[in-house]
Amino acid sequence: MADWAAWRAGFVEKYCNTRWKNKWLRELENNRQRQGETIDAYYTRFKRLVKRVEIHVDQHKRLFIKGLLPYIASLVTMQAPTTLTAALEKAQAYEEGLDMVNEIEPRKQKGKKKVVESSDEEEEEEEERKPKKTVLKKKKKETKVTFDSAHNLDDLAKKFEKM
Repeated sequence: MADWAAWRAGFVEKYCNTRWKNKWLRELENNRQRQGETIDAYYTRFKRLVKRVEIHVDQHKRLFIKGLLPYIASLVTMQAPTTLTAALEKAQAYEEGLDMVNEIEPRKQKGKKKVVESSDEEEEEEEERKPKKTVLKKKKKETKVTFDSAHNLDDLAKKFEKM
C-alpha cells in the first residue's frame, strides 16, 4: 500500500495542476441536481466531484444544499442541518415523502441490483428512448411479367369457365 500511495501522490503532483483543480472546483460549484434525478444519484455525483477538489469539510454541506432542486433545498435549509450527512438525510426523507404522496414505487433495473425510484410516466418515456429492434424483411424475388393481352385474356376466360 505504501507503493500505491507514493505512486498516487506522484501522479497527482505531476498531472493534477492548478488548471485542472480550478476546472473541477467550478464543476463542483455548478453541480446541480437534475429534474427527475434521485437524491442518491445526485449525492453520488457530488461525492465523486468532492474527491477531486481540496476544499474544507465545512464547505461540503453548503455546496450539497446549493445544488439540490430549489424546492428541496429550501426545505432542507429550513431544517438547519449541522452536517452533510444530516442534510442528505433530510433531503432523502423529503424525497421519500414526495414518493409516497405521488405513489411512486421503486423498481429494479435489469442487470443491476440497485433499486431506482420511478413512475409509470418515466417507464413509458424510457421505453420510447430504447432503441427498437429492426427486423429485416426478405425481399421477394421480382419476376418480370410481360403483358400479352391475348394470352392473359384466354387464361382468364379458361379460369372463369372452371369456376
